[in-house]
Amino acid sequence: MFPVYGGGGETFKYQTYNRENQYIISRFGMSQQCVRYVKGKFFLNDSGLTVNKNTEEIKQKYLDLYLYSIQNKIFALGRGSAQKNLDIERFRNLDIPVPPIEIQEKIIKECEELEKQYETTRMKIEEYQAQIQKIFEDLEVLKSEGGYKTLVEVCKEIYAGGDIPKEDFSKIKTPKYNVPIFTNGTNENALYGYTNKARTIETAITISSKRNNRIFRKKRSPFLSRC
Repeated sequence: MFPVYGGGGETFKYQTYNRENQYIISRFGMSQQCVRYVKGKFFLNDSGLTVNKNTEEIKQKYLDLYLYSIQNKIFALGRGSAQKNLDIERFRNLDIPVPPIEIQEKIIKECEELEKQYETTRMKIEEYQAQIQKIFEDLEVLKSEGGYKTLVEVCKEIYAGGDIPKEDFSKIKTPKYNVPIFTNGTNENALYGYTNKARTIETAITISSKRNNRIFRKKRSPFLSRC
């Protein structure tokens, strides 16, 4: 059984998954923090989406980290007043700096070192996000020698999660259902339940699309999205 992520905490499990080790981006009910990373297999519903690169000019981890670093810009793409929903067309046309691969690798290395600190200390999420942004600023990525490309030009997939499976689902993790299902929410509040089949098996960004105060998250292992 794999966890299903929804608007609140872990609610149930499902026997299939649609994501693994990916960043999730919220689509509805956006706030200034709308990207998260989920480790392992899980089910992501249609309230969120993930992106996968389609060119050797850019590394997936670099793309994930860059999107994670520009949450305020992503939030600004939301439409609505009381509840912001992501404008997908504007999101697809975001400018992505494409520096030389060696610069991308340097950014990845520095961010991975920071991530280890975040996982082993009491660093607050806000401090972690600020440090990620600083890494990009210090290396002057926004003055990229490689120029810019739109997000849709560097991604092979920008897709939402799916509906919660009616079968093959569990609210708790079991040997059979161990792929988490994620939706909008933060930390444990994003875990919806578990299933047994992942939709996403590569590291990716997820963006929350509704009812969420954190719009970016990163996911590491197979998972299923319903954001």
